[in-house]
Amino acid sequence: MHKQIVLLPVLALIAMTIFTSCESGGPVGGIEEIEFQLQPDLRVVDGGENASMEIARSGESFFTLKISDTGPNKHLTVGKRAGWLMSPDIRLNEGSTLNGVTLYSTFGEEYWAPVNYLLNEKENLKATNADITYREIQAAIWGMLDFTGFDIEEPDAADLPDELVENGEFLFDLELVKDIVEDANSNAYSFTYTPKNIVALIAETPSNGEFMLIEESAYAFELLDLRQAHNLNVAWDLNDQGQIVGGNKFFDPQIGMLEMGNIFGRAVNAQGEVVGSSSGTAAYWDVSAGVTSLAVASGDESEATDINDNGQIVGEVMTSTLIYEDEEYGDEYEYEFNGFLWNSTDDSKTLGSDGWATSINNDAYVVGVDQAIPDRGFIWDPEREMVSLGSYYGFSSARPNAINSNKMVVGSVLVTNSSNGSLTLSNENDVRELSETIAEIERVFKKAHAGNTLDSYHVLQMIQTSTIDRQIVPWNDEMSANISVSLQELEHTVRGKVSASALNNSQSEAFVWTESGGMKSLGTLGGNWSTAWDVNDNGQVVGYSDIGEGENRAFVWHEDYGMIQLPSLGGNSLARSINNNGEIVGYSYDADGNFYPVKWTVSINL
Repeated sequence: MHKQIVLLPVLALIAMTIFTSCESGGPVGGIEEIEFQLQPDLRVVDGGENASMEIARSGESFFTLKISDTGPNKHLTVGKRAGWLMSPDIRLNEGSTLNGVTLYSTFGEEYWAPVNYLLNEKENLKATNADITYREIQAAIWGMLDFTGFDIEEPDAADLPDELVENGEFLFDLELVKDIVEDANSNAYSFTYTPKNIVALIAETPSNGEFMLIEESAYAFELLDLRQAHNLNVAWDLNDQGQIVGGNKFFDPQIGMLEMGNIFGRAVNAQGEVVGSSSGTAAYWDVSAGVTSLAVASGDESEATDINDNGQIVGEVMTSTLIYEDEEYGDEYEYEFNGFLWNSTDDSKTLGSDGWATSINNDAYVVGVDQAIPDRGFIWDPEREMVSLGSYYGFSSARPNAINSNKMVVGSVLVTNSSNGSLTLSNENDVRELSETIAEIERVFKKAHAGNTLDSYHVLQMIQTSTIDRQIVPWNDEMSANISVSLQELEHTVRGKVSASALNNSQSEAFVWTESGGMKSLGTLGGNWSTAWDVNDNGQVVGYSDIGEGENRAFVWHEDYGMIQLPSLGGNSLARSINNNGEIVGYSYDADGNFYPVKWTVSINL
């Protein structure tokens, strides 16, 4: 059983500490005479109005703090932080607790730029010079703050805490300290505060003023288990009103959870209108009308994948052709897909041939895949019709998954990776075989109405490692089993058809495309592949990525702070949709392999 809300900071939180008190709140060290005052110019951190902190020792920083009593917030969750002293005059007692602490943010403050620069660079400094320890970092912090009384030219060991003194001499390398301070001061002018930065917080007590710095990331996430909170089985899409759709369930914050009947919902617009499929046919649902089948282009089966705020709907139609009959092994069919655009006033319109449409924005720009030109990602509008999204670094097999109001497109693109690390064109035959394999994986998912469920390269990786199982579509056991069987049949073909070199040198990466900038890779979280599933009007992108060792995690990306891993419930995770309020839905496994639909809320409020 998971708690209804799990709050997790994204980066390690490092606290800088100078003072503590016992449980009764009385002073423990000698900071009574310190009279520097930096407040009230800095802003109080949400949840940091009345915190408590227990002091412990640390080998990586001056202290480790255990923070509690922070109140409802998305940053200061109960837990341990590393700590640094604000002033060398402070003395602390290990195991004591300081109560009634107020925390202030230095985010965006020019005066604190050198300190914040150092906090963000200290691990790099330590990696390049093994002689730099927490002692040099602590002394450098004092050397950059003009109110500490620390003389960086001639430090007096008698004025320093015991941890930095031995036999009457200070224990840090003074020349290294000077180099660190000079580097921080000279680079501070170019330091830019972004949500990915580590930022110093300043701690204050009512009686003693400022005494501590706490290093915090400028962003945080709230993680909510939607099964426990709202009785949802899967979360596929959400709108700015917080309405969530997944499977045949619809959640509204005002009226709660509703059963939609015989429909698998995949998308919801601002009016709460839902589209998906019902008994193999593209379908529409709203609260008043219930489930309605859509009269789309002719074919054997159809599915709606997205709906914009004007009620325009896109999806795909599948047509099957019997190739030959086989009583022993089953009949063999050939499948063709066509993307469509539908609205209530015009006839359904086919978008090109042999492909599918995945997303539509409010200006009726549509994105999808055109298989007539192998794996070409396209953008379509009524005037220009279908236009290729292009590629990057040679061969690319693009699969756009979403488009926002600014015509920013996101998805995944299969590229080949040469031994020197650059992405380049591989053997022409390998490229063709790999492209055909990826296309067949896509078709297997779409035949089971499970398109846009997993990244094709992720599936290819599972085929290579024989790890296909019933968790491919964990919210539908029957569908999952069907896909698993189909993909296992592909395994023999993949191993015999695609060269080992092509498999090893291929990589799928999340991309973002704009008219002005073309297609750009978003990279990965350190593994071999990634894909982007959605983008909001603020340019925030969500998806999931391989992190190595067979594990994958959900991410959020923005050009200002790059790709950031979202917290999970202990196992693999995927972010499927993001609204303009920074709310994200998707799923996460726990450490035992159990599946949960979840919602993340992105917060940048330091």
